Amino acid sequence: RTPMNAIIGMSYLALESELNAKQQGYVEHIQSSANSLLRIINDILDFSKIEAGKLHIEHIDFDLFRVVDEVINLNELKAFEKGIELIVLYQPDINQYFFGDPLRLSQILTNLFSNAIKFTENGEVVLLVKRHGDNSLYFEVKDTGIGMSEAQQKKLFASFSQADGSTTRKYGGSGLGLAISKQLVNMMNGSIDVSSIEGEGSRFYFHIELPPRFPQDQQVSQFGGLHALVSDGHKDWGRVLKQELTRYGFVVDLVANAEEMRSMLLEKQNYDLWIIDSATCQESGGCFSVSKPDSIADRRQALDSRPPHATIITGYSFEKEPMSEFLEVSARIKFLKKPINPSKVYELVSELFLAQQPRKEREIKSSKSLKSQLQTLRGSRILLAEDNRVNQKIIEGLLNKSGIAIDIAENGQQAIKMFDANIHELILMDIQMPLMDGYQAASVIRSSNDSTPIIALTANAMVSDVERSRAAGMNEHLNKPIDVNKLYKTLLCYLGKKSEVQVVL
Repeated sequence: RTPMNAIIGMSYLALESELNAKQQGYVEHIQSSANSLLRIINDILDFSKIEAGKLHIEHIDFDLFRVVDEVINLNELKAFEKGIELIVLYQPDINQYFFGDPLRLSQILTNLFSNAIKFTENGEVVLLVKRHGDNSLYFEVKDTGIGMSEAQQKKLFASFSQADGSTTRKYGGSGLGLAISKQLVNMMNGSIDVSSIEGEGSRFYFHIELPPRFPQDQQVSQFGGLHALVSDGHKDWGRVLKQELTRYGFVVDLVANAEEMRSMLLEKQNYDLWIIDSATCQESGGCFSVSKPDSIADRRQALDSRPPHATIITGYSFEKEPMSEFLEVSARIKFLKKPINPSKVYELVSELFLAQQPRKEREIKSSKSLKSQLQTLRGSRILLAEDNRVNQKIIEGLLNKSGIAIDIAENGQQAIKMFDANIHELILMDIQMPLMDGYQAASVIRSSNDSTPIIALTANAMVSDVERSRAAGMNEHLNKPIDVNKLYKTLLCYLGKKSEVQVVL
């Protein structure tokens, strides 16, 4: 994977430079193709590890909602470009925290979502999550895509297999994703299957052993007596929001469009909360008034003239910017990202009605916004221990405008000497280096310094590799090829004392 690190890293740096439109298109194609090739390489490596019995399932506490959110974030742009709606439906009162392997669960869901979007031209992709006994969860990914014949379904989970040869030619891929997913599901004491109708769509479903870790918070009736109006054109989203708000104690009226919303507002004037999807918001002329205000000032006046209420606008992440003029009107207007995460609904409602402060931590997904935040780390000094010149140039290039000073060591011995001779606030430590590897160097540094963060850089991503890094005293583990966002998030997390923002890794 080292050559892929060079191609992906250098193409990213090229896109950051001044290119004309044609050159930018060429480099974007290079980067896209490199990422596709990397996915195939990773599939082959994972499959070989499984076959050799060297891939192990981790058992840690994790946040189910966050795992699903991350899978959606990876796939929502592709879905948006094709006009496909992504929907996540959780069983009411489902636990948020479980004990298992979040990385491998994410890998399975990402594969199923990616396939569903790839083979769907219009319509929707729906994820259903519900309990399956006391210690298992059931997941179902359903699409409105091209579907499959019974013969195609029978060979779908075989290694290096796709529905047919034309599928490979048209859509690409290694044919290993579903085989790996099946193996991972089996390793988590579960099973996976598919049902499909040609021309109508497919449904992939699996269950895995995932014991719940903490009792679900009892948020019932905290908002008893409050009234909410929910307007969403998609029946599932409206139902999810009504279900959650009712659980919190709200009395909820549900409408499907701007016209129904206007009628309900004329009938009832006493809503404490409006939850409106972005399409209805724009259609209704600003979310705040039955009549259409002409300016932000008019919207403020309309808001002030009505009984006090809070507003939550729902939409996909790429719809937040167009909604900014509405969000600026009042601190009592919030944005809730779709697909809807139940914990986020409660968090926003608590901010609005219980005067709870918003969480300090912010998950920032845009590499541009992350890069701009690196300016808060200006003046920091880090040590990069990396013997590969190309990798050195990539990391220098990624950080060259941040104001972070970088000292470079080409092996573990040199890293120890440079660390002893200078003050470094963080170390990026390659694992495989000549003379002394990263594990040994980290152990030596930890023998006299237990506070400076050490971040492992390696192409080895198995649980045993991460455990070995931890045992050597390293704080975090970044895989190669370097994910730009993860690098930026890690630096902001560990050097963030100079910044008020705490980034969730």
